[in-house]
Amino acid sequence: MKISYAQYRSILVEQLAPQKGLVVVLGILMFASIGAQLVNPQIIRHFIDLTQTPAPVGQLTEAAVAFILIALLHQTLETVATYVSETVSWTSTNRLRSKLVRHCLGLDMSFHNDHTPGEMIERVDGDVNALGNFLSRFIIQILGNVLLMLGVLVMLFGEDWRTGSAMLGVILLACTVLTLLRNIAVPHWAGEID
Repeated sequence: MKISYAQYRSILVEQLAPQKGLVVVLGILMFASIGAQLVNPQIIRHFIDLTQTPAPVGQLTEAAVAFILIALLHQTLETVATYVSETVSWTSTNRLRSKLVRHCLGLDMSFHNDHTPGEMIERVDGDVNALGNFLSRFIIQILGNVLLMLGVLVMLFGEDWRTGSAMLGVILLACTVLTLLRNIAVPHWAGEID
């Protein structure tokens, strides 16, 4: 059964809509965490620049302390974002499990005669568990890494347009190769499952 991206998006929106407050908090946490990741290399650069000139030890110490504090802030934000992401994921999937159980209980007896209880449990719990894992990992890992990559590109273009252009070319090439590999691998994988 093929599902379009629009259907995936509508399912995702339907599941996340009741938790829009937490989703907004998660977005703020992710942006703050990515900001901390982008600031730390600038602090290192500042520290290295200070070591090249006869800078007072106090300035070096301030830069080192700032680096440590930003690193701790980043780790804290990332941990809290992961917790919020898991909470959103589990709440959404528990609602979906409840909805599926109500649906299954409303099916006629012939359906239950054709399908074993284990098969039903696997559909309701196993598949929804996989969906929950995908949701929590998608939000934190994929979306977070895309935002981080965009931030890095903006900073590289700010430093030197040639470096930014080279990195953009590498990213586009990598995305093209990954898309081609996916188009080759997915049909074979789907064929083995069927």
